[in-house]
Amino acid sequence: MGAFEPTVMFFGLTNSPATFQTMMNKLFRDLVNTGKVAVFIDDILIGTDDEEERDKVVEEVLQRLMNNDLFAKPEKCEWKPSEMGFLGCIIGRKGIKMEERKVKDVVEWPTPKYVKDVQKFLGLANYYRRIIEKFASIAKPLHALTKKDKKWSWGDEEEDFFSALKAKFMSHPILVAPELDKELKVESDALAYTMGRELSMKCEDGKWRPV
Repeated sequence: MGAFEPTVMFFGLTNSPATFQTMMNKLFRDLVNTGKVAVFIDDILIGTDDEEERDKVVEEVLQRLMNNDLFAKPEKCEWKPSEMGFLGCIIGRKGIKMEERKVKDVVEWPTPKYVKDVQKFLGLANYYRRIIEKFASIAKPLHALTKKDKKWSWGDEEEDFFSALKAKFMSHPILVAPELDKELKVESDALAYTMGRELSMKCEDGKWRPV
């Protein structure tokens, strides 16, 4: 018999993700607060205004990992990419867009036959609601089907909203970073059951995109 001490975070334990995330938050809190570093469990994203600053931040991140006996596998790292996948999104110089495989999953989703089918579909689609224009109003009839007191009924109206939401995903919307020297506008809309507003920026190609 003896004492067993793990050298890495256990997989499968309920508290493992939260414990590891707490450690990473403490380790990189000051860098995260600058907006130049984002950390989600063991994924670290670094973004700066120029290459010189980026190299300094990368060096600082690697040094902190070394100082705390944490390791990054070179084959799992991406250096100086023009865009990168992070938490289901593609982040690049032009803005934030959805991963193609996620868009494909939504577009190819079969017509729901049960409440659980709708819940699963909305669970995926809801993640991108901040990128999809008028998401709440389009998804409202679908959300209504998930209520306990709602009798299951899938008709032409539900199918139309289901298809409309898919079409929004197929339009490949991009969420851009605000540039104060460019034209911005605020739009609002309201219905009996929902209200919303959107801040958009006029991009170089003349198109308005959500910020």
